[in-house]
Amino acid sequence: MSPRVLVVNTDPSELTEQVLAIAEGAFCVVGVDSYEVGRELLARMPPDVLVAAVRLGTHNGLHLALLASLERGIKATIVIGDADHVLQAEATKVGARYLVAPYTRADLQGVVTRLVSGKWSPRSWPRFVVSRRLRAEAGNVSARITNMSYGGLRLEMNGEDELSGPFVLTLAHAGVAIAARPIWCRRGDGGLECGAALPAADGPALERWRALVDHERGVAQGQGV
Repeated sequence: MSPRVLVVNTDPSELTEQVLAIAEGAFCVVGVDSYEVGRELLARMPPDVLVAAVRLGTHNGLHLALLASLERGIKATIVIGDADHVLQAEATKVGARYLVAPYTRADLQGVVTRLVSGKWSPRSWPRFVVSRRLRAEAGNVSARITNMSYGGLRLEMNGEDELSGPFVLTLAHAGVAIAARPIWCRRGDGGLECGAALPAADGPALERWRALVDHERGVAQGQGV
């Protein structure tokens, strides 16, 4: 049986577009246009994945995601909204993925697919050792990525200055430019080493990063070049 997806959005055009996009991925999709009906369906026919707009009239999708988790045990939840650091942080607190608009059909399909397959579980995000010299720019500093995952990476740098705040990680050859946040830095025999985390919100930049991770994992396993 195809995974069931419940989409809740009070905007008719957005609702139609989201339902059609997800249905292209061979999912069984139900779309409703109100918070109240969405909550009722969560109770009567719990889906495998909940997709909700952050704005639902006088309610919001974050509240619906929280209810889905606490009352129905649904952990695969996606909240869609404009770029907003506060809302993104709130989504993380309730265990939801935050998909930033604008996005493509492929972006939405990708997030739903990963949730259904379990790829958002931290246990499926182990970092692996990069098998070749993967050059990058951490802000304005040249660096080498030594291991990576969907959610973070480790860098080696020759500079003296530690990464003290958010920076843009750039891999020009892969078309990747994504915001990152340093978690720790330490000095070793090879220079400065730092661990960094990537944002929880989804978007085209993160999709390109994950594609690069998948490619490099294949290279490390001898399945690609």
